[in-house]
Amino acid sequence: MGKLLLFLFLSLTQAVTTAGQQASVEEAMALVSSGKLDAAVAMLEDLENHNSNDPDPAYRLGLVQLKLGKLEESRRHLELAAKRGATRPSILAALGLVHNSLAKAAAARNDAPTAAKEFQEAIRLDPARPSYYIDLARLFLDHETPEPAEAVLRNAVQHFPGNPEVLRLLGLADYAQGNNQKALDTFLKVIEAVPDSESAYASLEVLLPDAGQRLPEIISRLRLFSERHPASPIGHFLLALTVPEQAETLLRQAIRGAPDFWPAYFELHKVLKARNELEQSEATLMKTVQLNPDFAPAHYALAECYSRKGDRARAAQERELHHKLLTVQRHAEEQRRAQAPRLNYTERDH
Repeated sequence: MGKLLLFLFLSLTQAVTTAGQQASVEEAMALVSSGKLDAAVAMLEDLENHNSNDPDPAYRLGLVQLKLGKLEESRRHLELAAKRGATRPSILAALGLVHNSLAKAAAARNDAPTAAKEFQEAIRLDPARPSYYIDLARLFLDHETPEPAEAVLRNAVQHFPGNPEVLRLLGLADYAQGNNQKALDTFLKVIEAVPDSESAYASLEVLLPDAGQRLPEIISRLRLFSERHPASPIGHFLLALTVPEQAETLLRQAIRGAPDFWPAYFELHKVLKARNELEQSEATLMKTVQLNPDFAPAHYALAECYSRKGDRARAAQERELHHKLLTVQRHAEEQRRAQAPRLNYTERDH
């Protein structure tokens, strides 16, 4: 909300007023500038009541109330301003900002249906602001309702074709619906838009098994990223997953660049285990759980290591820990779904 509100606030002193109101409006704006917002509210309310044809006092008052965090009051005054001056883009932009703020407030109190409606109204009022589409899409995705999220984001792509966050979320919406090829295409567009972004490449990990004929293109992009950013573990790590004959070298490069990047240690243990280098494999697993003690698969793998060595006590301990972690994670996921259930939606929600 910050930058847009600041822009609208700065525009307060530039709004057109009638000659008879000039002194009072300027005085009210002086109070705003000096931080005396309550006094400014009282003066602007008087101006609003005594100038029924002028949208400016209501518009200014709506922005002051927005700055005070009084969202319903702000909406009331800005809606009045819109009735008096419906063609003013700044009024519609301010109303859009209020509805976006109301949506976030509703989301914070777990009222997702209200939040969705408010986000949609913000988009209707100010369709040129990408953050509103992004906020609405995130709400749908957080509630495992990817179908309307996809529709919202495809609409956003028409307005903002190169916006990387719009594209990234669209890829997530496609992936959530099982449209892996669409998701892969979209994530590659994200990489085109922001070729130096680690997160753009990281999104590809779950889709690598579905890369098919696009795998050479992905490998080429990953090599270029790794050359440009040798200290980043992401490029080396993903290349290791796609070029198995070079996996050990690439994983060790990832670890050199980021010694705390635990996924590289876990993948390295698989390479070492396949070569029957069991001591080294166990060491990389120990490093994995040191860096991420809640990663259940590493504890399961350690249980196998200890079982092969005949250390039944430690194997049982690791299996018990693995089971406990899975139970905790399953419970956490159930709680998350209970707190963010799938939303009901209609075609209008797009």
